[in-house]
Parts: sequence; structure tokens; C-alpha cells
Amino acid sequence: MTRASAYHKDFKRRLTRFLKGFPSNTTSWAQATDELPTVYVEMSDGGTRFPPVGKISCKTPSEWNTKYKAAIWKAFKQMSDHDLERIDRHYEGRFK
Repeated sequence: MTRASAYHKDFKRRLTRFLKGFPSNTTSWAQATDELPTVYVEMSDGGTRFPPVGKISCKTPSEWNTKYKAAIWKAFKQMSDHDLERIDRHYEGRFK
């Protein structure tokens, strides 16, 4: 098992903070926006690395946030520092 780089650890910390803005126990669709799927698609190479979650499979806002956050973490775990840097550049510091 490879040790995570300092950059990978830092990105994980920033991603954790970003994802806290999307509560898993939400009851409001206003807190279950298209932002999570957008980030997921970018992190999973346009949805080719992992299949998208899709709104049809999510019956509640809570399920939407929970499934997409899990999918984002799955993609994150397989990303190289180079991939993460690309995401950082694409989102211009959103994960600060």
C-alpha cells in the first residue's frame, strides 16, 4: 500500500470540509443540488471511471447527498495527485 502524499492528505481534508456542506440527513432538495453530481462527474472522468448515481435511484434529498458523497469518496480514493491537481485547477480553489 502506498503512503498518501502530503497533497493527497491536504485535498482529503479540503474535500471533507466541502462535503460537509451537503448534509446526509437533509429533508430539503435545496440542500441536494446538482453540485455533487457535477463534482462527481469531473472526478470520475466524465462518469466513465464509475457509473453515475442518477436521480432516478434517489428517492429523497438525503439519499441523493449520501449516495453522491459515497461516490465522490470512491473516486477520490483512486485518484492520483495529478488527477487531484486537475480537479483543483478546474474548480479554481472551490476545495479551500
